[in-house]
Amino acid sequence: MTDPTDRLLRRAQVEIRTGLSTTTIYRLMRTGKFPRPIKVSKKAVRWPASEIERWLASLPRATGDAA
Repeated sequence: MTDPTDRLLRRAQVEIRTGLSTTTIYRLMRTGKFPRPIKVSKKAVRWPASEIERWLASLPRATGDAA
């Protein structure tokens, strides 16, 4: 369950925060690799900010080491 005090982000805000396009966000959601939004009305969805931050934290970090 989502924390009721958690900020809810619009799709455009999620795109800015993650650097992903709408198409990529929905493609990742289909494959289970991106958090699913919460439906807040008939036509609107929002993502809890904490879920987006958790997803970002789970991404591998570049080390700067040459491969």
